[in-house]
Amino acid sequence: MAKMKFAGWGTYAIRKAAGMKAKPANSYNICIKGQLTGKTVGKGTAPKGAGGRLDSRIRANFKAAVAACKKS
Repeated sequence: MAKMKFAGWGTYAIRKAAGMKAKPANSYNICIKGQLTGKTVGKGTAPKGAGGRLDSRIRANFKAAVAACKKS
């Protein structure tokens, strides 16, 4: 994306002000998203009210996705 200026404002600042993502995701994040898309979450072990943050199955899926996409 070419850098442009609009009345002294850069492209990223205008996108951020409009409520859009300022920068696109990098290939590492896109790889992790691709690994996690379509996986069933299910119920692992988590304390009540944790909201999935501490769910063992979600964490295991994320760790596997990171390992698959690890930069070499």
